[in-house]
Order: sequence, then C-alpha cells, then structure tokens
Amino acid sequence: MKKILIILAVQTAIFSSCEKQEVTSLTRHKTDKDLIVTNAIKLSEQHDSLLIRLLSKEKQFARQKMKSSTQSARLEMMEVFDVVENVTGIRPYVVGSSDDIKQMSKANGNNDEVPVINFDENYINLSGYTNSTAMGKYLAHVDTVLQDSLLSVSGKISQISLIQDEVKSDPFLSLVEFENFYNTTEVLKGSMALWNNQYDEISEMQHINSMYKAKPIKQWSFFAKLAFVAAADAVGAVLGTFIGGFLIVNGVPIYIPSGPQGACVGLATLSLIAGNMVGW
Repeated sequence: MKKILIILAVQTAIFSSCEKQEVTSLTRHKTDKDLIVTNAIKLSEQHDSLLIRLLSKEKQFARQKMKSSTQSARLEMMEVFDVVENVTGIRPYVVGSSDDIKQMSKANGNNDEVPVINFDENYINLSGYTNSTAMGKYLAHVDTVLQDSLLSVSGKISQISLIQDEVKSDPFLSLVEFENFYNTTEVLKGSMALWNNQYDEISEMQHINSMYKAKPIKQWSFFAKLAFVAAADAVGAVLGTFIGGFLIVNGVPIYIPSGPQGACVGLATLSLIAGNMVGW
C-alpha cells in the first residue's frame, strides 16, 4: 500500500510539473505574440511618419520645379530618387539589366535570394510573394479584401483586422510567420488610411467599379489606385520588411538599398514610387 501511495505521489508530481510547463509555454507564446503585434504597430507608425515626410518633400520639389520651368510639376523617376535621398540618405538607382541583379547579389556576398518586386502588374497579390502555405492562405483573404471595390477604406481595414484575429488564434503558425503576417497587415492598414487621407476619393466615386485592365494605370479608379499603392509597401513586408532589394518599373530594374532608418525606408520608398506610378 505504501509503495502504491509513493507511486501515485510521484505521478501526481510529474503531471503537475507537465501542466505547469505547458501553462508557462502558452504564457510565453502569448507574450511573444503580444510583443510582435506591438512592434508591428510601431513599424507601421514609423513607415507612415517617414512616408509623410517623403510626400511633403516631394510636394516641395514639385513646387520648385513649377517655378523654374514651364513643364509639368510632376516629378520624373530620377527626381523621385532625389526626394528619397534627401529625406532618407539612401538613393535608389537604375540597374543596367535584370541580369545585373544576380551579379550584384553575388558581389555583395548575399547568399539569400534578393527580393524582387514587379510593379508592372495590374494587381499586387501579397499571397504570391510568400513561400509559406499557411501564411499564403491568410494573405489570399487579405488580397480579396484589398481588391473589393464595394468596401470602403474603413471597411477594408475592419475586415483585415478580423483576419488578424483569426491568425492570432491559429496555433499552427510559427512565430516567424506570425510576425511576418502582422508586419505586412499593419503596414497595409496604415498605408490605406494615410493615402486615403491624402487624396479625395469623393470625386472619383463614380469610377468605383471600373476595370483595372481597361485603361492606363493613371486612369484607374480611386480604389484601384489605393489597392495598388497600399499593397506596394505591404508586399515589401511580406518579403521580410524589404531591407534592400529590387523593383521592376516599366521593365526597368531599380535597386533600393537598405538605409540607417531600417525597414521602413524600403517600405515607404516602394509606396512613394507606386504613388507616382498611379499619378498621385
């Protein structure tokens, strides 16, 4: 009888220890997720702050150009690069050819595949830029929300927040996937709100249901432009916050170096270039 009691006591102690370890692990996992969400929100705020500075400097450059020239005040791509360099200290530049991308990557000793984003597309599908099947499923839902022309901006942000809640409760996503998803969607939500505040959608409401492919990019509807521009910096986050990488614009490869201000430099630069492409 004494032996049985000892065995029961030992088993109880083991089960109790396992339960405590499981609770500790779950608590740590939740704490890690909470920290990731906090940092993702900070990244979005830093991105928005930098993009506002870029847009302000761009307007300043455009006013100066209008005073000194009879030409359009709209900046050419090289002048947009001037804006980026003036604000961030880093300068995007045109690469000779797409083959040079591989050569530059090898010269820099980069063993990883350098991110390449193609802006010569009618849609920027975030799900197409991830290698994670689990994340791809959630990003595909985000793509659907982003391209929905019947949803208002606030409606899109609310829907994306619901998808975030779903991701938060998914026990099978790794912390790396979770962080990547939250960085992407927080940047996306912030970008949509920022660009929506910059431009008046009311004047273009009659074009909400226009087809994207039916006309040049600068004649897209407001929501088509917004989806493209907001997805531009979000796709950089899908690729790991885009700390240095390549961009294809009108078939021309452009290299965007990493900068001292971290990930938000690449993301905000992508957004600024996309904004110029749609005529904003």
